[in-house]
Amino acid sequence: MFRQRLLLMWANYRLHHILRLAAEVSLGVFIVTGAVTTVVTVTPIRHNPTPVVASPTSVAPAPATKPTAKKPTPPPAPAPVATPAVTAPAPKPVAPQPSPTPVAPTQPSPGSGAKKLVPTPAAAPAPAPATPDQSAASQNDSNTASSTPALVTSGYYSSNWAGYAAMTGKFTAVSGSWIVPTVTGNGSETTGDAAWIGIGGVSTDDLIQTGTFNMVDPDGTVTVSAFYELLPAPAMALTSFNVKAGDTMAASISELPSHKWNITITNTTSGQTYATVVDYASSYSSAEWIEEDPSYLDGSLVPFNDFDHVKFTNGSTTRNGVVSTIAGSNADPITLVDSSNRPLVTPTVLLGSGTGFWAVHN
Repeated sequence: MFRQRLLLMWANYRLHHILRLAAEVSLGVFIVTGAVTTVVTVTPIRHNPTPVVASPTSVAPAPATKPTAKKPTPPPAPAPVATPAVTAPAPKPVAPQPSPTPVAPTQPSPGSGAKKLVPTPAAAPAPAPATPDQSAASQNDSNTASSTPALVTSGYYSSNWAGYAAMTGKFTAVSGSWIVPTVTGNGSETTGDAAWIGIGGVSTDDLIQTGTFNMVDPDGTVTVSAFYELLPAPAMALTSFNVKAGDTMAASISELPSHKWNITITNTTSGQTYATVVDYASSYSSAEWIEEDPSYLDGSLVPFNDFDHVKFTNGSTTRNGVVSTIAGSNADPITLVDSSNRPLVTPTVLLGSGTGFWAVHN
């Protein structure tokens, strides 16, 4: 019995001894004879050959802190410069197209077809086209050039037309330029004249044309206007289109699809332009560059204005689908005559490589 107690006490002692050794190892302290004599803190060696041992009362130094480089402070941004507001310029107002006004039936009007168009009587052969020396006057845009190119002596007579007309082929466009003449009347009645380009009207009742018209009242007042006309409708005066003597005009008429036609007339001196598209059934039978004696609604002719000459330039036409000059279209000259077949206005031979002529008042 006593031996068993002794064995139990030894086992209990050994168990406590083992537990205490485990605690000492885990806590890192050594207990001698049951009393704590010294507490030693062991600092692990980290790449340092000499261990650093702190005394029981010493405080471990704070780990060195790596200095942090200060970022450079950027310079302050410059104050924004105020930019003046840019205002887009207001668009220039576009001048409205002048509204055409039908010429009153009581007033003379240009645009009737060729009247009494007959071959000229047999005469001497027409002079050859002007040489550079002969046509020097044609290169002057003045209506008062000192020399006059040679006049034609063949072609056709008409009681109301002077100029050139191409009458063989299908014509779908025509163009030309002229200078508005300075005109005077007879002091006793209304007189007039017109310069224009057109398609049709030589041997048919259709005629589409555009040009300028001069009318002089008995008191000498001169009215100049631009117009276009689609026979048999009356001429349409472009009342807001400004024209005066000496202005250079340029005009064109060309067919668009579906019997529509573009009509454009420009005062190249002032820069003003009128353009319109109209429906019109044309015979395509002729193309003309004409100085005309207008007429009243009943067909009677207006007494003709007096002037020196009208100069036509840049004449062309589209004939059978090909663009050609007046000469290239085989146009014939037409002389305006009075009731006794005496010439009133005679065209010159073609000038400027077949693109122009003068209509000279006799």
